[in-house]
Amino acid sequence: RALTEAGYEPLQASYGPRHARIAPSAFRTLHRGEEVAALEELRGQIRVIVNRFDSTIPIHGELVEALGVPGPSAEATRIFKDKARTHAFLVDNGLSALRPQTRIVPREALAEALESATLPVVVKPAVGVKSRGIWVLRFPREVPDLLRRLQQHEWSTETQRARREPEAWLLEPCLTGPQMSVCSYVDGAGELHVLGFEDIYSGRHLGQDHQQLVFRTTPSEASGDVRRAVEAALRQIVEAARLRSTMLHPEFIIVDD
Repeated sequence: RALTEAGYEPLQASYGPRHARIAPSAFRTLHRGEEVAALEELRGQIRVIVNRFDSTIPIHGELVEALGVPGPSAEATRIFKDKARTHAFLVDNGLSALRPQTRIVPREALAEALESATLPVVVKPAVGVKSRGIWVLRFPREVPDLLRRLQQHEWSTETQRARREPEAWLLEPCLTGPQMSVCSYVDGAGELHVLGFEDIYSGRHLGQDHQQLVFRTTPSEASGDVRRAVEAALRQIVEAARLRSTMLHPEFIIVDD
């Protein structure tokens, strides 16, 4: 009701009479700083805003700040929605050991970089392919075939529309250790609360040659030392990012070092 009175048109939602979505046109206007600032008049009238779409995560962060409701800030979503920014954030805050040691390679230098890479290595486009085009190079003899497959691969809609291959590629160590998820939340004071640890089952558990997540609902069998190390790493990230009022369900790959 408060949003309607402010001139934002709610849409009829299919998941309950007490819920509504903001019209897409309203989301577009919220990109302008003055529109978000105008919503500050609604502070106290709206108690929570639930985001349901990846495309509106940045807008949700702006609304959280403008309305003073629980949720991740615009700065937090800026850091963690884009993997490149997440990598830069970890490096800038002395947390580089928690990230894969990624190399960004221009398209014209990819062949040479693959020839000198430490194998196995994960090869994937830097941006714009929605998880498509991710390959694992395990042996030097596979380089020519991989380059050919990369050229023939059908990219995402955005890349097809541009009618070109990605301009840059990411090379990362292929980490194959056990995977774990942490069900947790950060309260309004920035304190991390861990609800439980879950083992992640991927395609490899089903005999497939990939690590695509299958499910993550099984209580973890990891040792206490591993759980404490994962929680300590997550706590460092939460404190560095100054997260507040946020549910967290991050995934970790456990390696010896």
